[in-house]
Amino acid sequence: MSSEEEDPSKPSFSCHPSRFPYTAAGELANVYLVSHKTSKKTYALKIFDKLHCFEHTAGFDAVKSLNREAEVLRLIQSPFILQMYQSWQDKTCVYFLLPLIPGGELSKRLYDYTNQEGNSTDVGLPTDHALFYSACIAEAIAHMHQRNIAYRDLKPDNIMIDREGYCVLIDLGFTKVIMDKSYTMCGTPGYVASEQLASGNRGGGVRRHHTKLVDWWSFAVVLYELLKNQTPFQCPGMDDWDTQDAIMIADYKCPGFFPAAAKDLIDKLIVVDVTKRLGYAAEPGTSNHAAILQHEWFETIDFDKLRAKELSAPWIPPLQDDKDTSHFYEFDEKEEEYLPYRSLSATEQKEFEKFEFKETT
Repeated sequence: MSSEEEDPSKPSFSCHPSRFPYTAAGELANVYLVSHKTSKKTYALKIFDKLHCFEHTAGFDAVKSLNREAEVLRLIQSPFILQMYQSWQDKTCVYFLLPLIPGGELSKRLYDYTNQEGNSTDVGLPTDHALFYSACIAEAIAHMHQRNIAYRDLKPDNIMIDREGYCVLIDLGFTKVIMDKSYTMCGTPGYVASEQLASGNRGGGVRRHHTKLVDWWSFAVVLYELLKNQTPFQCPGMDDWDTQDAIMIADYKCPGFFPAAAKDLIDKLIVVDVTKRLGYAAEPGTSNHAAILQHEWFETIDFDKLRAKELSAPWIPPLQDDKDTSHFYEFDEKEEEYLPYRSLSATEQKEFEKFEFKETT
């Protein structure tokens, strides 16, 4: 977007009828497909209802989460992590202008593949698919950890596939700069590390802290799911409490058909004692991500070529045009709409004075 003519700005967009769950639509934001009126380039516009942020009752400060997401988006420059072109606000909403990532969520890709005729829902993606996607995810995590940022909510719903077939991490609301440790309980059941649950005092006893290493536990869970089409701690008949109990003691088993290298990596990452988890570094606030990227599971991956996007992806999303959203889950138009937006009080509005803006570069 080097020319002034192509520089996206708030009044220069046309909104298309498409609304889709590009991120956590229905939680804090809706995401719309928009086009720049001059260049005709297509983008995703993420719209946060300010008042809804204050009314959110999911157990965390939604306004703080919004500001944190904007901050992290400004710090990160990786092809495997969502970029933000521009952000602005008005009296009722905050807006993030984002790239359209048209391949849909990794969870949708896993569902579509395992439900194809002739495939089994008891087995996940082919090994080469799981290897490629896990390499993209591992590189994204390593990039964040190098900048002392923990992702803290890794799951297939938060991973999308771009038009070239590469994975991109999205929804950075739980990310946090962790120089040493954190005690915030966050994440998604089934994917969180044992120490994240213990941050909320799950299991009783002394509240435990967590570090960036929680992301590698969650990474192992995602890798397991890509191969098995099921997470290691969620089995038929188990409720959330059963799942949490299993997580606290790392009670799981890899199926016999898993590649030996994948099983070895998973077993070295789903470890309750963080000092024995692969990637642990004794110096506070650090992690040894090189130990993971150099694991046998990735021996056929050239990470330099991966970063340059010179490797062939196992699946390229077929697209009709730049506005094709066919790879997303169908959106239920009966869900509650946020428009028309309501006004905030002066006190509530003041909370957004701290919101920083990013102009398009």
